[in-house]
Amino acid sequence: MKNIVQKSLFFTISISLILSCKILDEKMPLPQTKDRNLVVFSNGQSYNAVEIGEQYWFTENLRSFVPQDDREIIQFTENQSWVKANKEGVPGYSYYENDPKMEEEFGKIYNIHTLTCCRVCPDGWHVSTVDDWEKLEMFLGNYAGDKLKSSIGWGSVDSDLLNESGFSAKPAGFRLANGFFYGKGQEVSWWTSGSKEVFSKSETVISLKSGNAEINYETVLEGNGYYVRCVKD
Repeated sequence: MKNIVQKSLFFTISISLILSCKILDEKMPLPQTKDRNLVVFSNGQSYNAVEIGEQYWFTENLRSFVPQDDREIIQFTENQSWVKANKEGVPGYSYYENDPKMEEEFGKIYNIHTLTCCRVCPDGWHVSTVDDWEKLEMFLGNYAGDKLKSSIGWGSVDSDLLNESGFSAKPAGFRLANGFFYGKGQEVSWWTSGSKEVFSKSETVISLKSGNAEINYETVLEGNGYYVRCVKD
């Protein structure tokens, strides 16, 4: 009889422990052992990066470049000089509305010639390609554009999905081929490369827009100036 009681008690305690562990597992998720965030240093600048799916993306627009063959990269403020530089194939950049204070928040706006003459992304990183964006969109699913947008700055955009990815895209606008600036507070656009290995001209620019929850693939106007996002090789 004593043995029967002991066995019954042992069985009851064992079942209780199993149930307790199961309840504990349901209430307390496993700790995250992998940090999604990186800090990347390049040419005197530091950038935050985040893991999204199987990719690492900068969470900021590029602010630097590494000139090759001692070529000078010129800041073009006047509309006429911006237009002339594009026609003559001269590398150049600007800040939105030519305000240097915009660099920290939005990064630099580059003309296409800067990307073809210089290594702009740090070693081990490359200018985003259309393929990179398609993989990102596939991972994020519906409303991918809203999931990439920063949680503030987008004006009329009202979505619980804002910056779900950690990509932190701000509505930084872009520069038109005629030198005027457009779109701040409403949209942002990035150059894409035709190759991961070496920058090559692509027919596509990527845009996010207020009032549009998706990623937009648009035809490049080479005279325009756009931003750059880097992706880990």
